[in-house]
Amino acid sequence: MWNIIQIKTLFHPSCMKTVYNALIHPYRNYAVLNWGRASKTVIQPLVDLQNKAVKFLKTPNKANLDEIYTQNNILTINNLFKMFAGKFMHSHENSQLPSHFNQYFKSIQTVHMYPTRLLVQSTKWTFFSSSFVVQSL
Repeated sequence: MWNIIQIKTLFHPSCMKTVYNALIHPYRNYAVLNWGRASKTVIQPLVDLQNKAVKFLKTPNKANLDEIYTQNNILTINNLFKMFAGKFMHSHENSQLPSHFNQYFKSIQTVHMYPTRLLVQSTKWTFFSSSFVVQSL
């Protein structure tokens, strides 16, 4: 974080997004599927740190955080997890994942034949899916 504070005065505003992508973005994305559904008390320090880093992108001083995220095309931690979870389930549904993931998911037709919205559950996280259910480990 200290690097961004020092760099802010040296670089042109258009370069600050590149600095953010180099210093913050990779750490935020790393293993997001593993830690993304942790409790709010665990995630909150990461959200606060991301908010501080985003504020250092050169934007109008009175800009709302939501506006800064939108202007710079940056996803919040929660939206980032949702995106990666959606990509993961899409890859699984299209058989693009290694076969050992098949033991964790089963088709809705093997659970019941009713056309319902299916709840995906694990020991750590829960979200809705239209095709698969996770078996608890």
